[in-house]
Amino acid sequence: MKILNIVHNSQIDTGGKISHNLLMKELKERGHEIHFLSTEKYNGFQTHLMPDYMQVPVLELREKLVQKQIEKTLSQEEFDYVYSSGYYSTYSTIKATKNFSTKSIIHFRDYWFDDVNGTYVGDDGVYYRKNSLRNIIMHNKKSRILWNLYKHRYLDSRQKLLDKANFIISTSSSVEEKLEQIGVKSQSLPNPVNVDSYLTDDETVETDLKSPIVTFIGSLKQIKGTELLSDIIRSFSETSFLIVGEGRDKEKMQAKFSNRSNVKFTGWIDKEQIPAFYNTSDIILYPSLVPEGFGRIAVEAMASATPIISSNRGGMRDIITDGKDGILLDPENTKVWKESLEHLLESEELRTRMGEEGRKNSSQYSVKNHVEKFLKVIE
Repeated sequence: MKILNIVHNSQIDTGGKISHNLLMKELKERGHEIHFLSTEKYNGFQTHLMPDYMQVPVLELREKLVQKQIEKTLSQEEFDYVYSSGYYSTYSTIKATKNFSTKSIIHFRDYWFDDVNGTYVGDDGVYYRKNSLRNIIMHNKKSRILWNLYKHRYLDSRQKLLDKANFIISTSSSVEEKLEQIGVKSQSLPNPVNVDSYLTDDETVETDLKSPIVTFIGSLKQIKGTELLSDIIRSFSETSFLIVGEGRDKEKMQAKFSNRSNVKFTGWIDKEQIPAFYNTSDIILYPSLVPEGFGRIAVEAMASATPIISSNRGGMRDIITDGKDGILLDPENTKVWKESLEHLLESEELRTRMGEEGRKNSSQYSVKNHVEKFLKVIE
């Protein structure tokens, strides 16, 4: 099997990019021929370079330019599939493959396709439940209002095109449901996670915090639940908290808890260090307001046998069985978060039991299992 991947660049280490790379590396190891069409060299893979069209302000023109690059590559070399997982190349991929015998694979790892009916984050970083015209106008810098209105209209006009893809994959039942709402059928396939990296308990982080340690790992911004997190920290004055990550709310949070020796901020850490932070932690908190397309942090915590209290929005509902291998809560109900955290802090036996159940469950998200399912989807 020969696959051409269409990506903007190789440098951005998002959760979706990590999942994509794990999939392609495993396929290559199994003897499949994997190529990338990108603006930058992809180490370990044959790369076909194309110009960077990200700054082209007219989305229809950008779409056409990327389409021409795909068609140029397909005319020079035969491929069985062209794979895309972002709006930079999705519509271009669908259009380009229709002129060749190559099949298109469109993989939705989040909700970008549903810009019109989706949630919205303003320039102020605040999360809104509805991406309405009112919110676009009220919560954007003046210089960005027209752009966001235009993008809103563009994505709405392209929804019908999605049905023309040969294979559509959604990363969770939540994404699958969103696709169904716009009339697009997909096959749900959870992202792969390198669970083996989290199965050892040997490596930990040196810290002067007293156990039990409650940890947050992620972006420190309002949409990830920093207001709820701050409220919880204030209420548990004797509990140790480890805050791992960067974001626009970091300095504000540090100022709030500057007099608390039991609250530590690590800043950005390299992804290779993350397993050690899970092993150091007794409980993981993930109070995201935004529905996650998947929920990688839940799988990582579970593989580490660390119980997680998580938002009940998006893909987290597929991964966590509430009360068994984790706890799912409404991120807008502060009271239940405090009660659940207090209950877990008081019961080491419950933490251990949830951690063990989580580790058992995490194996289904291994790269090997993901690739087996992926190959069945595109048969």
